[in-house]
Amino acid sequence: MAKSQKLSRLFFVASADIKEHFSRYKWIYVILISVCIAGIIAGFVAGFRKAEDIALEDLPDSTLLSFINKDITAFSVFFSRIFSFIGLFMLVWACSFSSYLCFITIILLIYRSFLLAINCAILIVLYKMGGIINVVLIFLPFHLIVLFALLMWCVICLEQSFSCRRTGISVFSSYFIKQHRSCIITCFCLVFFSYLLESMFMPYISTLVLIGVS
Repeated sequence: MAKSQKLSRLFFVASADIKEHFSRYKWIYVILISVCIAGIIAGFVAGFRKAEDIALEDLPDSTLLSFINKDITAFSVFFSRIFSFIGLFMLVWACSFSSYLCFITIILLIYRSFLLAINCAILIVLYKMGGIINVVLIFLPFHLIVLFALLMWCVICLEQSFSCRRTGISVFSSYFIKQHRSCIITCFCLVFFSYLLESMFMPYISTLVLIGVS
């Protein structure tokens, strides 16, 4: 009973922290979400504009390409994506060392959004109905969640960067981890479970690809 109450209290505190985070930085979220939407639109436009010349080898997602070609397993896809995203998270964090590097964070968001849309467009163009089903049910939902986790991480790192410049606190201070602990855990949980679920659904991609080809 006591353990259940403790977990409930932790969940309540975490929920309150996340709610306060979104409330405090809502305008930053509005700006960055707008940036992501612009990147997604640009990606779809670029992908469909070159529809006649697109081949499977043009797929920017090398992990997905390797899986479709049966070079790797769904298990390998999960770990490949996790390690890749850890590197991306570290890069965003490194950009927070100086407020002058913040523009790199925005460029990364645009780039990831653009690649997401390009991948979706190529799957749809190449595999028709199979591609549409794959994009709508498997690929797009999980990767939008991951993109939102990246956006959330970017907001945390941007806030850290400007706070360090304003207050003189070191970027290596545990203050920021304590302040954003619930949001940081949420980011990593979103990425972990999104990629885990995607890898579980990966075997269906080959079937949907065959539907599109037939």
